[in-house]
Amino acid sequence: MGIIYCIVNVKNGKRYIGSSMQPHKRKSTHFSRLKTGKHKNRFLQADYNKYGRDAFVWEMIENDIDNVEQLVETEEKYLSELWNSGLYNISKYPHNHWNNKKHTTETKIKMSLAQRGENNPMYGHTPSEEYRNKIRQAHYKNEENLKRMRKFTDDEVREIRRLYQETDMGFQRIANQFDVSKPTIMRIVKKQRYKNID
Repeated sequence: MGIIYCIVNVKNGKRYIGSSMQPHKRKSTHFSRLKTGKHKNRFLQADYNKYGRDAFVWEMIENDIDNVEQLVETEEKYLSELWNSGLYNISKYPHNHWNNKKHTTETKIKMSLAQRGENNPMYGHTPSEEYRNKIRQAHYKNEENLKRMRKFTDDEVREIRRLYQETDMGFQRIANQFDVSKPTIMRIVKKQRYKNID
């Protein structure tokens, strides 16, 4: 049997609404992820970090729900009714995590519209410098990964090796010249990549 549950922050009254066909497992998963700082809901995680475990209680709102479809409908009803009361949930539409059912185009449009303006959890919030730095670092890592994936022609490989052997250019200067990462140049020079090219 399924349930609709609620995680309540007793310090500020905010709530997280969810549903599950395996309530004990779901409760354990939520609090385990919160404890290790890996919960997918960053707003709930932030308050858990701020207030601690004792500030959060698990409450059952409704139980004895027969099937997944009814469970999803009931959860959506509660989310819609309580949306303006201070929820951690980031969408009015429940995520169907039992069978990974894909949302219809109509549902996707509804979800998108529900996240606009004041309904967006980030509405009126200015990202902190710490958050901005995390985004910058993630972007930098992606750029580095793209640089590592670059393919070279045979002539470029020979030129890289020639520059390293016949000039005073180090790995970093050569990397800058070819707009790739330093480890990429090191692997080419040491013939860990393009071994077949002399």
